[in-house]
Amino acid sequence: HGSVTEVDTCLYAELTRLLAESAAVLGKPDDAARYHALAADIARAFHAQRYDAARAAYGDGRQTTALLPLAFNLVPADQQARVYERLLATIRDANHGHLDTGIFGTRYLADVLCDRGSADLALHLLTQPEYPGFGFQLAQGATTLWEQWSVKGGMNSHNHAMFAGVGASLVSRFGGISALKPGFSEIGIRPCLPRALTFAEASLDTVAGCVSARWERAGDRLVLRVAVPANAVARVAVPSADAAAVTEGGAPASTAPGVTPLGTEGAYACYRIGSGDYVFAAPAPRP
Repeated sequence: HGSVTEVDTCLYAELTRLLAESAAVLGKPDDAARYHALAADIARAFHAQRYDAARAAYGDGRQTTALLPLAFNLVPADQQARVYERLLATIRDANHGHLDTGIFGTRYLADVLCDRGSADLALHLLTQPEYPGFGFQLAQGATTLWEQWSVKGGMNSHNHAMFAGVGASLVSRFGGISALKPGFSEIGIRPCLPRALTFAEASLDTVAGCVSARWERAGDRLVLRVAVPANAVARVAVPSADAAAVTEGGAPASTAPGVTPLGTEGAYACYRIGSGDYVFAAPAPRP
């Protein structure tokens, strides 16, 4: 949900950016420059025409009209915090703690919330049992994805890919696996830890091979198991602000073989690792 103007323009900007990056990878610098410039022009025009500064909202202000601009980096840096706070208020007040998204907004709902420190809210929206949402579908006995949120209403399919885009967030945010470079030649491992989950596990077949990550809370410890395929490297962000307390294979991570410390980023201690199997551990983050 969200106005057609906002959805279509945001997708236009993102597809143009992807075209520019594809041109660069293919060795076409002129095309890359052309489409990067077009993407920037679209972003500027979108913000100028559709942003209401008084409301810190685009268009009609529904969830998707904030999710897509934030996900695609179309919001000027000095306005991002306001747009995000307005999104949280919309979820809380207008939608009473429920999602209000269609296929595009649902795809980026958990991405935006997890990236900005609201993983608990993301999981709640995806699992709460009231209409609308996946929890509601499960409560109604669904074993496959529906074409729409409601049980009735002329739905033609009860086994549909319509809302399956959220699966990307399950892998990239809750599982923590992403591509930092084309072809997964450099892999990112950075899991989000909602308090309602005790563990999450994800694996992904890439052109370099299978990469997997599993985190779990074991008493007062957090354990993160990572497998990196051959001919690839990974940047691992362990959920611990205290790098000195992080271990790998039972030894301090700072001196463990094959592990290069990269410093801390907020509440994460970061490391560069090569191919192989690794077991990181740290004090479990406090609820």
